[in-house]
Amino acid sequence: MSKLQIISFAQADDNYAWLIVDDSLKIAALVDAVCGDEIKSYLNKNDLKLTHILNTHHHWDHIGANKSLLHKDLIIVASKYDFERKRIPYQNKSVIKEDIITFGDSKIIVKELKGHTLGHIGYLVENHFFCGDTIFLGGCGRLFEGTYIQMHNTINSVLNILDDETLLYPAHEYSKNNLLFSKSLILDDICKEAIDIVDTRLENKACSLPTRVLDEKRWNPFYRINELKYLKSLNCLSNEAKTSPELAFKEIRILKDNF
Repeated sequence: MSKLQIISFAQADDNYAWLIVDDSLKIAALVDAVCGDEIKSYLNKNDLKLTHILNTHHHWDHIGANKSLLHKDLIIVASKYDFERKRIPYQNKSVIKEDIITFGDSKIIVKELKGHTLGHIGYLVENHFFCGDTIFLGGCGRLFEGTYIQMHNTINSVLNILDDETLLYPAHEYSKNNLLFSKSLILDDICKEAIDIVDTRLENKACSLPTRVLDEKRWNPFYRINELKYLKSLNCLSNEAKTSPELAFKEIRILKDNF
């Protein structure tokens, strides 16, 4: 049984910051926060020491809290790629894929997630994977720096190498919009099921996350295109794309950009 707690903080318009808490050691690590006030209050109220900030990439809505939470012992982690370009405020630890970060008695494994940006990384601890703007419930991130092939390969590698029960923690509440887009492609039973699940979650706790790897394999269109039957059912695709998951990814991502 996991000894870690994962606390969500809704921020800005649709962002989530995630706080990883080891209550037995009274320490915490923060993933991708816009602002630090609410988090600082939570830390103080629960007598927790923030030991790490884990930034997935350099966009402002993921690094905004770095300055306000800064203290002399704080380790601010991001990719070597972003460190070399001085993109992350106060970053003092750079990492590459498969590096291990020690957090109390736990090990956090770094995964490379090129696509949304070229310096994007994710963090795996126990069965929790913090994926930033790479994979969302029912969707994936826009491409600002990477290529369609890079993002396609990243999604496939993440969902294929992680255990099906791994929980994914994206940085935005895009779930309903993503599933409405999926519905516009084809409304099948899997899509209907996903919409019902997300509607229930949002009604009950105003947060649809986390999502499981197994579920994303079933209902995320950017992964389902690996299924020939699903691919051929999408009338929005060119004939060439109906036999090529790589090309289908590009065409569907462009459609989503304009949805």
